[in-house]
Amino acid sequence: MQQSFPQLGLVKEDCIEMSWIESTVYFAQFPRNTSLDVLLDRSPGSTFTAYGGKMDEISETSTPFPHRAGNLFQIHYAVFWGDQDSERSQIYTSWIRKLYSYMTPYVTKNPRQAYINYRDLDLGMNNLARIWGTKYFKNNFDRLVHVKTKVDPDNFFRNEQSIPPLSSW
Repeated sequence: MQQSFPQLGLVKEDCIEMSWIESTVYFAQFPRNTSLDVLLDRSPGSTFTAYGGKMDEISETSTPFPHRAGNLFQIHYAVFWGDQDSERSQIYTSWIRKLYSYMTPYVTKNPRQAYINYRDLDLGMNNLARIWGTKYFKNNFDRLVHVKTKVDPDNFFRNEQSIPPLSSW
C-alpha cells in the first residue's frame, strides 16, 4: 500500500490481511476468527456475493441488477467509526473519498458503476437522476422509471437515490 498508494498514509495497524473468503465472513459482521463453516449456514445475516459462472448467463435486463457478464469482482469501500465528532467524521469521509478517487484507474468507467443497495451520495442524488441512475442500473434505468411511475406515481417510497417517477423530472 505504501508503494501504490502512499497518499493514504496507512500503517500496518490499520490493516487486517485476510483471504477473499475470510473477508466475506468479516463483512457479514461475524466475530474475528469465526470458522468459514458459518458460510454453510444460510440463515439471515450470512451473505455471499459471487460473480461469473451462472451470473454471466443471466441477461442484464432480466432483473434490475445489471452487473453480470464481464464483472470479475465487487469492491466494497467502507469506513466505520464510532464517535460522533464532526471533525473526525470529516476526516473519515475525506479519507474514503480519496480512496475512491485513487481506485479510479482500476475500476469500470463510462459510467463508473455502483450497486443499488449501497447508498453512495457521491454518485449523485435524485436531482441528477439520469446520471446516477445509469451508474446503478445501466440500461435498465428507463424501464425502472416507467415501473416506478405506474406503481408509485406520488413517490411515497423515496430517498436520495430512489428511482424517481417521470412526474418528478
